[in-house]
Amino acid sequence: MASTFTVVRSTVIDAAPDAIFGYLVDFHEWAKWTPWEDPELEMTREYSGPPSGPGAEYSWVVAENGATGFMRMVDARSPHSGKVHIEFHKPTAAVLDLSFQLTAQGAGTDITWTLVGKHSMMTRAAAATGMLDKIAGKQLDQGLEQLKSVVESGA
Repeated sequence: MASTFTVVRSTVIDAAPDAIFGYLVDFHEWAKWTPWEDPELEMTREYSGPPSGPGAEYSWVVAENGATGFMRMVDARSPHSGKVHIEFHKPTAAVLDLSFQLTAQGAGTDITWTLVGKHSMMTRAAAATGMLDKIAGKQLDQGLEQLKSVVESGA
């Protein structure tokens, strides 16, 4: 088995790439659509670095369960692609890289997310049973669906 895993998901959003790009490269916008935030939970968020794009950083603590993590925008090539480094610290540690690719498709945009991480004992077991793709893929699908809804509604 490879030392890393990759999960890929995509969808089409009825908007031009430049109408979507800002939601991806500005962490202040992520609370509107990200699959990793639960609006029911009390979160403390901290932002540092530039407001958006490469070098922008975002960390969080969830009061109810003590979950913590950190994200850094590593690359952003407007309006076509970007890469985010993600670290989940608690309750389960994981280091991931999420890249996104936006391709104009008629009046809309095909958006593809690629999540890459190093295997741990837990992810190896989940990958062997197909659960890793189902679980991580479900989160990516949820994020894409929520992003699509936010962008298409103009929220």
